[in-house]
Amino acid sequence: MTLHVRAAGSPSALAGPVRAGVRAVTPDVPALAPRTLRDYVDRSTGSQRVVARLLFIFGGIALAVAAVGVYGLTAYTIAQRRKELGVRVALGARPGDLVRLLLSQSLLLVGVGLAVGTGAALLLARLVATMLFGVTGSDPLSFAAGAGLLALTTLIAALIPARRATRVDPLGALRAD
Repeated sequence: MTLHVRAAGSPSALAGPVRAGVRAVTPDVPALAPRTLRDYVDRSTGSQRVVARLLFIFGGIALAVAAVGVYGLTAYTIAQRRKELGVRVALGARPGDLVRLLLSQSLLLVGVGLAVGTGAALLLARLVATMLFGVTGSDPLSFAAGAGLLALTTLIAALIPARRATRVDPLGALRAD
């Protein structure tokens, strides 16, 4: 037998009186430990919460790997362009000009990648939505948050080598190679 009781206060405070009421009506039926609806929901959604936590952790790891990749690629590209940056400084480029140039080039590449990735994700989300009940094909907030987080990560990862490039010695850069 299942008995649902709605409580205005704490549900655990009603456990004793409900158990006594059940025994008074049906003394042959054993009264098991009462559980709240929250307990049932927590038990039934436990595996989904574990999967969500794992996806969050793996997403964070993927974002960190992407940041390290952007940092490494930007640092390598700037190292290869050392002579060009030295010429720009020798011709009067200010440090802010170099940072803007290097960041805009990094963000342009990431912008193209985000556009292609968002388009592919929209197509795949619609495919998944046809296979699963109650799943929508597109959530603009999720796509915008993901793209914004990746763009911010790129900006921060590219800013470090770009700022380092402002300290290029023009004479040393022109004599190199």
